[in-house]
Amino acid sequence: MASVLIVESDPAIRCYALVVFRDAGHRVTGVGDGEQALSMLSTGRFDIAVIGDPAAGRAIDVVRARSDRSIATRTKLVVHTADDLTDIECGLHELDVEVLPRPARPAELLAATSLGSGLELV
Repeated sequence: MASVLIVESDPAIRCYALVVFRDAGHRVTGVGDGEQALSMLSTGRFDIAVIGDPAAGRAIDVVRARSDRSIATRTKLVVHTADDLTDIECGLHELDVEVLPRPARPAELLAATSLGSGLELV
């Protein structure tokens, strides 16, 4: 069981992601913006952070904070966005940040975070 932070400004999408991870057996916390995410991530309590649109704009700040060690480097970061990130995607991968195109099915969300439960969720 992992501790997952969902960062999503759209309450419906945040709820969807919370349910996906909770149903897969993980401890899940949801926040609505990048500022809250940075505050929560600085506690070091999370194994994974899934950062969605339009909070994805703050994803770079989260990556920088991790590089500066103001958030735990053990926290895996996944940017879940509909934006075209091809220009910065390679840089994100070099920093061990996954990029997941939107929309994503439950199985894709779990796979991107390496938290697949073996269940077929569609």
